Amino acid sequence: MDARLQLRVQRYGWDAACPHYHVGWSDQLRPAHDR
Repeated sequence: MDARLQLRVQRYGWDAACPHYHVGWSDQLRPAHDR
């Protein structure tokens, strides 16, 4: 696979999945963030 194509797939795949991950991460990281 062309490296540029692979990077593009990874980037846009992350952009699509990010909102779903953000919900879980924000709950786990809140105690450290609120200190």
